[in-house]
Amino acid sequence: MTGRPLSLTERRRVILLLSCAGLASNANLRMLDSALPQIAQDFSVTAGQVGQLASAYLLAYGACQLPFGIVGDRRGKYRLIALFCFLCFAATMAGALAGSFGQLWLLRLLAGAVAAAVIPMSVSWMGDNVPIDQRQAVLAGYMAGTLTGMVLGQIGGGFLAEWVSWRLAPAMVALIYLAVGIGMTAYARRVPAVHGNGGEPPRPPMPVGTAFRTVFSGLTRRMLLLAGSVQGMTVFAIVPFSGLLLVQRFGIDLAQTGFILATYALGGFVHTLVIRGLLRRFGAPAQYLIAAVVTVAGMLILGLAPWLWLTPLGAILLGLGGSGMHNNLQTHATQILPESRATGFSIFTTLFFMSQSVGAAICGLLTDRIGIVAAYLAPAPAILILGLWFAAMSRRHRL
Repeated sequence: MTGRPLSLTERRRVILLLSCAGLASNANLRMLDSALPQIAQDFSVTAGQVGQLASAYLLAYGACQLPFGIVGDRRGKYRLIALFCFLCFAATMAGALAGSFGQLWLLRLLAGAVAAAVIPMSVSWMGDNVPIDQRQAVLAGYMAGTLTGMVLGQIGGGFLAEWVSWRLAPAMVALIYLAVGIGMTAYARRVPAVHGNGGEPPRPPMPVGTAFRTVFSGLTRRMLLLAGSVQGMTVFAIVPFSGLLLVQRFGIDLAQTGFILATYALGGFVHTLVIRGLLRRFGAPAQYLIAAVVTVAGMLILGLAPWLWLTPLGAILLGLGGSGMHNNLQTHATQILPESRATGFSIFTTLFFMSQSVGAAICGLLTDRIGIVAAYLAPAPAILILGLWFAAMSRRHRL
């Protein structure tokens, strides 16, 4: 995986392809959120049960991070992403044809497994090919592409579920995966340097045991892993339940739900516009705390606002705060193990998504026992504590 460094134009084209792959993956993750009520009705299952679709996807997504990270360091990150775009096409299209809830659950599990290589390997590829002083801005731009997928998934999933069928959403996402896989394969034939490491001499991947010992040996690394796990279990575990929350609170249709939830991604776009100013004015530690407070404010509006017209504001704040918290950690995580970047980053993402799956499962159980509002708001105190703790630790360790 040697070769010349990519030109700026070549790098931008690769990042565009990676952004399209990330768009499909985020659409895949969120496209059924607005459609959960219809899926529950079609398959005669409870709200808590249908919420486990998100848990299944995230469980497999998290479990496959580490093996794919190890393979990515040894066989090439770009090559792995292109291959798994084709596998994502097959798994997601199969989900559109599921004949029972059990089949759909298993196919969402499979879709989560094969999608696990896309976004983390893309971020790792950028870690290899984008200088550290440019990386946060590039990652923010990449996030804008993936957030577009979230918008399309939320709006498209709700609209199609209301007016056609929820099954059309996974079919359309599958076709995006197919197009991106073909595009990445064709571009690699034209520009073989995409498989390289920014023009630097190749380094043998770190043995897996050594990588684990290194990642868990440093206080700063352990702090990042803990913060990512808590964030996954709280902030991101509740997002798939936002559609159920709105439908049960206000009785709106699925198309309306999708449009409201799409403003979550709008909050993420706002983050990409304000992040540089926040970092200059407040610094990274304070920015993380601000993001945690904004996240909780969004949750409270969604869970308690008496008027429907206020809920888009809650979704925007939830997206703005969640993106701010996650982008902060993700940027640091690209440097968690530079010698074997994909392996190190995959350890971080494994813990993040496994924790998210556990949080989603807990939220589903609580929804059937104490109600959607109480289950949705339960993580709020933990998010505030996380914001205070990580901000203080970041300031102490100069992150």
